[in-house]
Amino acid sequence: MLEFAKHLSNELVFDAPPVTNRHELFQFVANQLKQKGIITNPDLPSVADALKMAKIAESQGKQVLGTVVNRVKGKWHELTRKEIEEMVGATVLVEIPEDRNVSMSIAAKTPVVNYDPNSPASIEIRKLAHMFVGLPFNVKKPRSFRLLERLIGWLTR
Repeated sequence: MLEFAKHLSNELVFDAPPVTNRHELFQFVANQLKQKGIITNPDLPSVADALKMAKIAESQGKQVLGTVVNRVKGKWHELTRKEIEEMVGATVLVEIPEDRNVSMSIAAKTPVVNYDPNSPASIEIRKLAHMFVGLPFNVKKPRSFRLLERLIGWLTR
């Protein structure tokens, strides 16, 4: 996968699970891209890895555009936006919430932004995509359903 990524365009979102040889992965990403956005979860081990990635990028003179915080549940034990920004030294661009539609879209083999474009995770992912390409992002409110239609929709999910 890393060899394939070398041939991609300037925009690359590379979200990888924790691996045993993290340093090699960090070095690869830092070497390949001029600017970076770091993806992390709001827990201490993940943010520590994000800090390592930021330090490697900084040591190579590369710019960190910001941090994307994924799977945010808003629980007391999670690091806050401010804590993550202070630890990593980069602005949090978006916080993608934990969203059951992500699991459902995986089961349906469909990206969540196509599976449910108005889900909380989809909205934040689209907002991030618009940031990357420099376009304004306006959330389109879904049309309001009558109570019966909403109940039927909830029961059929």
